[in-house]
Amino acid sequence: MRRPDRPCTKQDLVQAFDVILLPSFETKEMSAKEDRKIRTKTVRSMLGLAHYRFRQKLEWMCRKYGKRLVICNEAYTSRTRSWDGFVNENLGGAKTVSDGSIVVDRDINGARGIMLRALYGNLGRFRAAGADVALVAE
Repeated sequence: MRRPDRPCTKQDLVQAFDVILLPSFETKEMSAKEDRKIRTKTVRSMLGLAHYRFRQKLEWMCRKYGKRLVICNEAYTSRTRSWDGFVNENLGGAKTVSDGSIVVDRDINGARGIMLRALYGNLGRFRAAGADVALVAE
């Protein structure tokens, strides 16, 4: 059974943001039985979310309202420190990322890393569209 489609979610995103970052959510690969790391119940719930249908409708709404939808890659976002690019191979169950002087929540760090990667990879497209985008080094 699929969850009811909630158009207000897509509408809220399109009204609130000019650029929306959406991960490429590969449900086919994640739900394949071989080498799967998640349980059957989790797979059923994930497939019920209908991510691709949500993405299609969000793409349509972005075109309708003149917004940008950037499909981005989430690889290594939990393991990579977003401020210096160091990749921690032994993350384990840690809820924070740190280098001794800076401590950041792992989810916040991952979201920042996704944003930086998407901005860096799409700077030319944003500038071509007239957006005022610049990466500032700290």
